[in-house]
Amino acid sequence: MKEKLIKDSQKLVYPRWKLFFDIFLIIGLLIILVKIFIVIGNKLFDLNIVFLQDSLLFQIGPFFMTIIGAIGSESLAKKYK
Repeated sequence: MKEKLIKDSQKLVYPRWKLFFDIFLIIGLLIILVKIFIVIGNKLFDLNIVFLQDSLLFQIGPFFMTIIGAIGSESLAKKYK
């Protein structure tokens, strides 16, 4: 009975963490897409948008967000199959 209770409580926590990592992944991908559109707009249409281009966090942050989100989501999916 105790083991079943522990197992059931883990299943309740799993969707919350999975949702967190999935949202983290999606936000990272969206920021990467925005960066791509900004670069394309600057090259093709001479828009000259300089949105946080000097920020190191803006340069590598979305990449790490997608990696952390993908690894976390995948590891939870394997753990709680």
